Amino acid sequence: MSNVQEPVDYYGNMDDVAICRFIKAKVADIHSALEGVAQIDTPINGCIEKVVLVNENQQVFENGAQTYDVWLTRGVIFTVDGREISFEKQNWPYSEEINIEHGYNLIDKFGEVRDFSEDWDPGIKAVAVRENVVLQ
Repeated sequence: MSNVQEPVDYYGNMDDVAICRFIKAKVADIHSALEGVAQIDTPINGCIEKVVLVNENQQVFENGAQTYDVWLTRGVIFTVDGREISFEKQNWPYSEEINIEHGYNLIDKFGEVRDFSEDWDPGIKAVAVRENVVLQ
C-alpha cells in the first residue's frame, strides 16, 4: 500500500495529490519513504479472516450540473483472529500520511465523508458516499 503524490486532474486543475494504491511489490521496494528512517516489520502471526476496502465516491455539482465524479480508496481494514488493523489515507488530499489503528469496529474511527461536503463556494454542492467492499 502506498499513498504518494502524483499529478492528476483534481477538480478541473492539474495538481499533485496523494493517491492510495495497492500493488504487488518486491521485498527490496518496501522501505520507509523518509530518508534515514528504518522500516519496522511487525509480524502478525495470525489468520486473516476478512479484508474490507473502504472506498468513497465524491461528486461535485455546480448550478445543478454534475462537474466531477471520482472514486478513491480511503483505506483498508484487515480482520485478523477477531481483531482489526486499519490503514487510512488522511482526508487532506495532499497528505501522504497513512493512519494505522488496531482494535475493534475501526470503520467508526475513519474520517467522516461529510468532511468532503463542507466549505465549498455558494452554488456548489459536494457530496460523498462510502462503499465498502468485503473480501472473505
